Amino acid sequence: MPSNINALLRKVAGTMAEWPVVGRFVRISAAIFRLPELKAACLSLNHRQDIFETEQVTALQQTISVLSHQLQDLQQTMLSLNHRQDIFETEQVPALHNLLISVPVVLRKITRDLIDIRCQLESATTRMTSESVGREVTQRE
Repeated sequence: MPSNINALLRKVAGTMAEWPVVGRFVRISAAIFRLPELKAACLSLNHRQDIFETEQVTALQQTISVLSHQLQDLQQTMLSLNHRQDIFETEQVPALHNLLISVPVVLRKITRDLIDIRCQLESATTRMTSESVGREVTQRE
């Protein structure tokens, strides 16, 4: 603690120690605070906390190092994928674009051809049925 806070706490504790009922508790608390066992326990706690923080910092540094390496690998993979995609787009887009444009045209042409074939089949079927009906009529007579 900074010295001005320590001085202020000592002044307050000294003033409160003179009070009739509370003074006894303040004097006992101050005596406990001055015990060497409490100081040793506080020093031990501070030392353990420093060791724990040091261990945590080293573990976090190792984790950050591993994550940094993984991030670099991921960035390389993304760059490779972007490069491949750029190559694909520059080489394949004209052919792909032509294909996309020509597919609807070809599908319309196939549809028209199917309609024409269906009409021809229907006309051939009606012609054949009318001819077969005409032959049956002539054979009966």
